[in-house]
Amino acid sequence: MSNTKPVLLPESFNGELEKWNEWVTHFENVAVVNKWETGEEKLKWLRVRLTGKAQTAFMKLPEAARGNYGECIKALQKRFAPDSRRELYVAELNTRKKRRDEDWASFGDALRVLSDKAYPDLEDKAKERLSLNQYLSQIEDSQVAFGVKQKRPSNVEEAVAASRLLSNLSRT
Repeated sequence: MSNTKPVLLPESFNGELEKWNEWVTHFENVAVVNKWETGEEKLKWLRVRLTGKAQTAFMKLPEAARGNYGECIKALQKRFAPDSRRELYVAELNTRKKRRDEDWASFGDALRVLSDKAYPDLEDKAKERLSLNQYLSQIEDSQVAFGVKQKRPSNVEEAVAASRLLSNLSRT
């Protein structure tokens, strides 16, 4: 086990349900930077970066899960990102509309976040396609929608760029 100081400390996690997937990805990325290669090393840091409800949930895990990084993450995943939450994210993604006060880029970013939460096991390319389809379905101005679709964007960023351009042109 490495006794060197970490290059980067992972953020703490307090048990906020909306943040679990982001946080665990962040934790894994920090583990790579710090070269925490064993489950034992990761578990050591996981224990001290959990606070509040997350710390309580960790302490309530069976001893076997508290002593094994992989089992611990699985158990915490069930607690903080249960499948029922995914169903809510799927529904939210499918019904998400652009708000009047929301710019195109923010709307696209929101769709990507929902896709990640709704389909965490899906490949990035497929999640991007789902986000793009929802994005395209929400363009209300028929001329802008036609123009954006005619450009055949392959991702949300391309659709955002086209939406901005065509929206600005339609205003003039």
